[in-house]
Amino acid sequence: MAHIAQAQDTPAKLLKQGKEKSAAKEYKAAIALFDQAIKLDGKFKQAYYLRGMAYFKLEDFQEAVADFNRIIAIDAKHAMAYAGRAQVKHEAGDNEGACEDIKKAGELGFAESSVYIKKYCR
Repeated sequence: MAHIAQAQDTPAKLLKQGKEKSAAKEYKAAIALFDQAIKLDGKFKQAYYLRGMAYFKLEDFQEAVADFNRIIAIDAKHAMAYAGRAQVKHEAGDNEGACEDIKKAGELGFAESSVYIKKYCR
């Protein structure tokens, strides 16, 4: 059953519920909750990130990249947005784009970038 937003729902509460749905691999339900959180706060980077990852799990790479791009438009120094976008690009077969993004994530402080650089940049 879909969650209906209620007056007391806050972006943080919706995010928490969305995380729970994602953890249960209920990605479509998670996306619906992240959508509601974003409607309440259009610059909620964590909601965009988690929605992007849920789209990634559903192999909807176009929507996933769009969410990571939205985060980067809000905050060009968001390392995890570049790391997420790199992961999607790699799975979609764009290793050059994945390599560029994971290097940028590393420059911005993504600690595990060196592991992914070896994987994406050949």
